[in-house]
Amino acid sequence: MAVEEQLRSGKIVVVFRFAGAFVGSAVVTGKEITGFGVGCGEKALNLCEASIEAVGGICGRAVQTKRRIVGGPAERAPCTAPVQTAVAVPIAIEAEEPSQPQAPDVIAPIEMKTEHAEPAPEAPTAVQGKADAEAIEAKGLQPQVSYAPKTTYRDVTSEEVEAAKFIGAAQKVLLTKALSDLAHEDVITRAHAAEAIGGIRHELSIWALAAHFFREDAVQVRKECINALGTIGMKEGLPVVEDALNDSSVSVRLAAVRGVYRLAGVESASALVRMLADENVEVRRMVTTCIGWLDKEHLAAELIPLLTDKSVSVRQAAVKAVGNLRSPRVVFTLIECLNDSDESVRKKVLDVLEGITGKKMSEGYPEDEEGRQRLMARWRHWWKEESQH
Repeated sequence: MAVEEQLRSGKIVVVFRFAGAFVGSAVVTGKEITGFGVGCGEKALNLCEASIEAVGGICGRAVQTKRRIVGGPAERAPCTAPVQTAVAVPIAIEAEEPSQPQAPDVIAPIEMKTEHAEPAPEAPTAVQGKADAEAIEAKGLQPQVSYAPKTTYRDVTSEEVEAAKFIGAAQKVLLTKALSDLAHEDVITRAHAAEAIGGIRHELSIWALAAHFFREDAVQVRKECINALGTIGMKEGLPVVEDALNDSSVSVRLAAVRGVYRLAGVESASALVRMLADENVEVRRMVTTCIGWLDKEHLAAELIPLLTDKSVSVRQAAVKAVGNLRSPRVVFTLIECLNDSDESVRKKVLDVLEGITGKKMSEGYPEDEEGRQRLMARWRHWWKEESQH
């Protein structure tokens, strides 16, 4: 049967075989050309197109080329990579099943909204101290919760979910699905489930997250449980978040610091002050920043030890925090901090001193060491006279 007659018959399969330009494995694609009834005419023939997708190039991305069928030989369209024809296959009436291209060797991991995806545990490991826990985390292991909760929490049953009242019917469905996913063997699935529960502001959500947190071995999931309790924003979740301040994982403690600040506000001061002595730099920095947001002047005295912390980032956070709290009680310590080893800290100290006292002892930051020492002498002299009044 001639090409035109085959096309007008309305039943034809166009099959092309291609080999990847660099990969070299044959890929077969087929596309059935329909919509051509008897009497469509020459115009329909000229508009017929078949698209061929072939895996080409080293990276394995899809390369798309087109051929236009005009009743004769197919014309080659431009292609971004050279493609060689492995086998020339004529147009055939019988349908031919295309073979499947080879699966890629690497599957991209699912990205989380959290700081970073933590690897699945090799084996649960009991941890005696925070320093040991951080070393275990660095090796890719998942430390277990090694402390008892202040309150006993139980699992939420499906009957309780069914009987409970929610803002919308969708929330009941979402909570039921999330509770099921919390029992999944995959860490990322459990973490996503905890995050989803954080979007359902209900007492049952708090109970479910609390019960799961204390038996969960994966750091990533524990962190998401605490983040979710903070997102829900109900004070009933505060005891769990405060317990998490003792967690062996740095990332969980960071989530707990944010959660305590968010749930308790100014009432979080005592819990946050205890965390100023944490072994981890990022935890100390976060706690210092949160205390600076509490707008309680007397808390500035608690931050004085952090002004001489071994970490530059913690010292920077402490200077900014005492500047927010605007307490005269830290002025003397700030004057001595003009001798800090880091220039960025010294410049911030000068700004804060001028902001708290309303005084300017220079037109700007000194350009050399001699000028800086003279500036410190002027501040010390002024403070000595000020303290006598």
